[in-house]
Amino acid sequence: MGFYKTKNCFFTRKEVISCDETDGTCLDGYYYRIELYGKVREFKLHRLDDWQNDTWLKENGEEFLDLINQKDKWKFFSDGRKLNEIKSLYNRMKDK
Repeated sequence: MGFYKTKNCFFTRKEVISCDETDGTCLDGYYYRIELYGKVREFKLHRLDDWQNDTWLKENGEEFLDLINQKDKWKFFSDGRKLNEIKSLYNRMKDK
């Protein structure tokens, strides 16, 4: 398993608070925390997607997080998510 770190959130470009798992376990992908909407939010993302260079995330990432927050779907990130899962959830939430 691999654990990958980033200095900035892939969705917002905000600087991350930390990239360390709180329970000491390893994650096969990216794990980080940022402060957003007055709370610390955790992200688990799959390692195989090109998060740093993804145009869709740069264009829609903040709107996606706004929808996640409005619908209180933060548990979505409790598993290592792939980009296609994020786009799919975005489209479902956008259509409602």
